[in-house]
Amino acid sequence: MKKICLLAAVCLAASATHAQIQPRSVLLGGQFGYSNVNTDLVSYTQKSRSTVISLQLGKALKKNTVTGILLGYSPQKETRTGLVAGADTATITARAIEAGLFLRWYKLLGKGFYLFGETQAAYMDGKGSEEYKLNPADMTITDRGGRLAFTGGIAYQLLKRLQVELVLPDLLGLQYRIVKRQSESLLTGDLKQQLFSVYSNISRQAVPNLGIGFRFVL
Repeated sequence: MKKICLLAAVCLAASATHAQIQPRSVLLGGQFGYSNVNTDLVSYTQKSRSTVISLQLGKALKKNTVTGILLGYSPQKETRTGLVAGADTATITARAIEAGLFLRWYKLLGKGFYLFGETQAAYMDGKGSEEYKLNPADMTITDRGGRLAFTGGIAYQLLKRLQVELVLPDLLGLQYRIVKRQSESLLTGDLKQQLFSVYSNISRQAVPNLGIGFRFVL
């Protein structure tokens, strides 16, 4: 009986060690997130849709610690109806790409589940437009800057070389942007803004945005 218990303990220990992210392991994966929010404001109704797609390639420097590069793409569309006493509609579209670095920590919870936290630093470059149905004040927009953000989530070891993730993006972030708006109207003119913000996905809405992801452990 003692031999059986000892053998079981050794197997569990070996299994736990194997489940860890071992040094020099290569992780390749990505994340997908989608948000659709409708908001009724005092003077108009706002509908916002956004998608976030990211790819990451990293290497474990030590057990359960991974660093690497990230690439991202994010298209967005926002519609504002009921402007100018209900007569006008504005459509804002934007597409942004980003490139940067990440550092991720894993904590093994047991039975193939991990808790993880990730710090990201990235440069962003975006372009977009703001078009009105009636008002001749259409704009082209450029949006460049950088961000530093912390993301968290839970990962599950679905297969020997494959993890799936539930991600809570942008738990806390810092962002600096330079936004330029070029208007077709002489009355409106061009506008340049330098924006610094501290933001959190949790504080933006009652139900935070969630993303799904995957990782191949090579």
